Parts: sequence; C-alpha cells; structure tokens
Amino acid sequence: MRDAELLSAVVPEFDGVIHLAGLLGTSELIDDPAPAISTNITGAVNVFQACRRSAQSGRPAPCVHIGVANHFVNNTYAITKDASDRFAEMFNTEHGADIRLVRAQNVYGEHQRHYPVRKIVPTFVRAALRGEPFRIYGSGEQIQDMIHAGDVARILIAALFAPTNPGLVSAGTGRRISVNEIASIVIARPAVPREWSMCR
Repeated sequence: MRDAELLSAVVPEFDGVIHLAGLLGTSELIDDPAPAISTNITGAVNVFQACRRSAQSGRPAPCVHIGVANHFVNNTYAITKDASDRFAEMFNTEHGADIRLVRAQNVYGEHQRHYPVRKIVPTFVRAALRGEPFRIYGSGEQIQDMIHAGDVARILIAALFAPTNPGLVSAGTGRRISVNEIASIVIARPAVPREWSMCR
C-alpha cells in the first residue's frame, strides 16, 4: 500500500478493494509515530488515489476502508486512522470517488495475537491459560462493544457489494460490556480456574 505506482497498476484489475492494511498499536506507537503515519495515512491515500484513477479510466473500483471507532482518542493509531477516514471523505466529495467507510468497534477472533499490540481478549486468554493475574487499568468499568472478526468481515463485504455507497457504517453489536465482565467471561471458561485473581 505504500507503493503508489504498483497500486495504480493492480487496482484496475479488480472489481473492488477492501482496504484493511494498517499499523496497529496504541502505547506501542507513541514514541515513534512515523511508521504509522507512513502506513495509515500515506498508504491509505495511495489506495484511494488508485481507486480514483480506476474510476476515471472507466472501470470504477469501489473501496471499503476500515476505520476506527474511537477516532477521537489522542493516540497515534486513532489520530492516523481518523486522518485517513477524513481523506476518504475528501476523495468522495472532491473527486467523486466511491470510498465506503466502515468503523469497527473492538474486534476479536481466532488467531488474534496478544503481542506486539496488546488486545484485550488475547491478552486475557493468554494470562488465564498461564495462570497469571489479569492487568486491568482503572476501575475496569470502561464500556466496550466487542464484535467477532467474522461478523466484521460480513459487514465489510456487504458494504462493498451495496449498490450505492451506504455512508458511514458502524461495525459493532450495540451490546455494552465492561472490561471486568470480559475478564469474568474468560475466567468462567472450563479451562480457566475461577480462583485466579485479577490485579489492578
């Protein structure tokens, strides 16, 4: 996605693009935001330019761009993803592109890794399997909206094949769950002894 020339060459060969590439991380990206800027902003703009050129050449390629729900948070990932979301809106308005924005909530699923980016579900599951205490920041009453990766995939595909741009789509369940409740669910699984404590 950082190779604008290559993108311009290959995008016209396809009927549509689902743009998922990005550099993840919150605290991991604070000290050095440059790689995230290069990937999450410049890379996204390269994708949008390729889709725009494809449309101008007579073979339009709608693009589904995955954004981030907590775009208002002041960390490198949220800031760079918010910038790419705004570029998508600009390309639609100023260039007549067809970029469809899906903002995913907290995604979890099989094969999700706990490192180098610390995500809540794999981090809790790993700690439980190792018999280690959970690290919960703050009170643990922070509210999440957890959605399975398979459900997000279905939403992305639906957005791509919608006959017209559906506008901003929020990929979430609408169900509120606290960090403490997520920890309790992980602990309640048969392979995870209930007596394991949580630390704060």
